[in-house]
Amino acid sequence: MDKKYNGWANYATWRIQLEIIEDYVRVLAEDISAGHYDDFDWSDSSVVSDTLKDYVEEVLGLNVEDDYTLVKSYASAFIDDVDWYELAKHAQEYLDKNAGQFTTCGECEKWGIEIIDGMADSYCRDCQLAVCDECDKYDSFVLLTDSQVCEDCTKKNHNKVKGVK
Repeated sequence: MDKKYNGWANYATWRIQLEIIEDYVRVLAEDISAGHYDDFDWSDSSVVSDTLKDYVEEVLGLNVEDDYTLVKSYASAFIDDVDWYELAKHAQEYLDKNAGQFTTCGECEKWGIEIIDGMADSYCRDCQLAVCDECDKYDSFVLLTDSQVCEDCTKKNHNKVKGVK
């Protein structure tokens, strides 16, 4: 019987990836971009697998020394079905592709901004929201030289230049 679930080895693997690992690996990519974990060998699948499992156990509170409750018992049984090697391979692929793809915001210098299309002068979500210099609407903006102009005004200005009404 085929146990695959949404392209993953099984339901437990898919669910742990979706709800815990996905965000964790994105944060790892940001941290690696910032120069943390330089001594960690992300190419070793067994080490990555163990690291992911330890993190999930920590999130679920399974490594806390207290009474072993029914909830912990169920959680432990659930993660026993996880294909940690598959999660490790997926994490390694993401890290290979995305580590080094983060920078600081060009405005407030907050860390963790994804570099888009090789542009190092990216802005965080907070800095992308501003008051348009032309219409005073509070919205996301497109930087044109030294002014902040919303998409609507950018389109209007572009159409004026082209002679379109």
